[in-house]
Amino acid sequence: PGLYDLTTAGSGQLFISQAKTLRNLGGGLVTIDAGGASRAIDIDGAVFVELDGLTITGGAQNAGGGIRTRSNLTTIRNSTITGNQARNGGGLLHRGGSVLLENVTVSGNTTAGNGADGAGIFFRNGSLTLTRSTVSGNTATGITLVGGGGIYGNGSLTLIDSTISGNTLSVAG
Repeated sequence: PGLYDLTTAGSGQLFISQAKTLRNLGGGLVTIDAGGASRAIDIDGAVFVELDGLTITGGAQNAGGGIRTRSNLTTIRNSTITGNQARNGGGLLHRGGSVLLENVTVSGNTTAGNGADGAGIFFRNGSLTLTRSTVSGNTATGITLVGGGGIYGNGSLTLIDSTISGNTLSVAG
């Protein structure tokens, strides 16, 4: 258990481009905190990545504040994605490939700006599956074209025993 603070680690976001499993084996709280200085985790390339038992927080980026996945297979289990911000995909931005969230809470993430979409999750051209997961309390605020306080996207969305509630969006001006 512990805290991986991306602001003091000196490397900015945690970049993953090879098959990896990040699993909390200790049972305590393991947090990856970007401290508002960068995206927390960036997963790129045709790789399989599994995140298990983590809290992802403090991410701030134009696209995918907490986690950004591109063209890969990503599984996130028993985790919380909270307190991240971006213009698109405050908690999670997913483009291409497949993402499975199992026993995951996505809450308290925000998007802001022109075309702010998917405060909780933004996905495009891929598949997103939520199993026993919750997307709630996320907020999208923009000047124009705001969409998806909780989830915004196009592609295949599958919900299994999951809750999407209490997310908001608003257009200012």
